[in-house]
Amino acid sequence: MRLSADGIHLDATERHCAVVGRKVSFTLESEPPGPMKELGFVGQPLSNIRWKIEGKIIKDVDASLQGFTITPLSPFSFDNNEKAEFYWIFEGVYQLTVSALVGRATTPQRLERTVHVLAPSVHEFTVETSGVTVTDQYPGAGLSLAMWDPSRRTPGCKWQASVETDVPRMGYFAFLQTAACERVVRADDGRVFACNTNGSALDSLSADALFYAQKYISGLNVIQADDSPKLALERGAYANEAIELQGEIVQASAVDSFCVYLMYRPDGGIWVPLKQANWGWSAVVTRRGDQYYDLYPAKVEPQVKASGKRSTKYPTWSGQTATLPFWYRRPRQKE
Repeated sequence: MRLSADGIHLDATERHCAVVGRKVSFTLESEPPGPMKELGFVGQPLSNIRWKIEGKIIKDVDASLQGFTITPLSPFSFDNNEKAEFYWIFEGVYQLTVSALVGRATTPQRLERTVHVLAPSVHEFTVETSGVTVTDQYPGAGLSLAMWDPSRRTPGCKWQASVETDVPRMGYFAFLQTAACERVVRADDGRVFACNTNGSALDSLSADALFYAQKYISGLNVIQADDSPKLALERGAYANEAIELQGEIVQASAVDSFCVYLMYRPDGGIWVPLKQANWGWSAVVTRRGDQYYDLYPAKVEPQVKASGKRSTKYPTWSGQTATLPFWYRRPRQKE
């Protein structure tokens, strides 16, 4: 028997490589003895074909604002087929084994190959945070509770990845972020309004954007992006909300947890996660007088800088932070 990948024979003595996110096609064939092959004879038919493939493999994945729709594969997806096509989504060294009956034989023949599934080299992937403040210098907004350093105009969190690719691994890199958020605004008429993701939501720059940044990289390069979450403290900022905010805001709080992913798509391939990092913030402000707010001790994670870790699954979410509405939270009834 003969095993090939994308039309190239897989010899047992050579190193075989694949790339995460790029489809591979393995084909099993029956070969006649050497002299008969030279005369144009074909191999005997194969039957009872059994494939065993290590590593996480999928048939396909579709990326949209609603999430990553994965078409899975079972351990028996390729049995009795001479061809196996799929994507590896995580790097590693995996064994591929295939067996079959050749012609009228009753004992199956077996082939084993080791495949090195490669990913781009990520030399650095970090998230770096600044502090929390009440400021009227946030770009494009009025008075806000925000992760923002107005003196240095530093964003709340900066992401940076240094990646390196060779010819087989060139492709697109992007940051994707999910968020679990809870925002509460209390007006001076006693009413309370809240905004909650109820789990993880897609957090991007706009309602029609999937990624924060996207960049094609060949060789050694850097991809960067940042985020500065905020909560408006002026009544006018809620004019388009359906909460009918009548009075002034006397208290506001935010508790946000984020997970940012470094995603990769090789030429002609699918998006796969490479790295991920967690960060977040929480704070409460209360109005004192007409203009000033007391900022309660705020919490920021990480406090300065942290490195990401290897991703082991695709990000998931329900809804988008860009379209989350505020709603009236009824006070609890006294018993």
